[in-house]
Amino acid sequence: MPWCRRFRLHKLAGLSSLLAGVLMFSSATLPAATPGPSPSEIVQNFYSELLDTMQHATALGAKGRYQKLEPIILKTYDIPFIVRLTIGPLWAGLTPDKKQQAAKAYGRYVTAV
Repeated sequence: MPWCRRFRLHKLAGLSSLLAGVLMFSSATLPAATPGPSPSEIVQNFYSELLDTMQHATALGAKGRYQKLEPIILKTYDIPFIVRLTIGPLWAGLTPDKKQQAAKAYGRYVTAV
């Protein structure tokens, strides 16, 4: 297997693990009667978009892949929650503007990776 294919598979596995972790943490904070898609539907939708993007990667180019993935990533991941966990106790000392900047930057990072 060529190294670039292994690298893409490792990136996909990493994103999958991150998504699973986010879904576990975010599902604990949701009320039981919340209407909407089930966690498995959310994951399937994400995988569907990711697979389609990977299959058309050459035609889309880097910018096109980013633009296609950004909405689904921002919809699927609870970026502010992840950033709060990542920053840790220092989060409480940040201004609302800095919190928003950190979440936006992290969302761009996750989409780019």
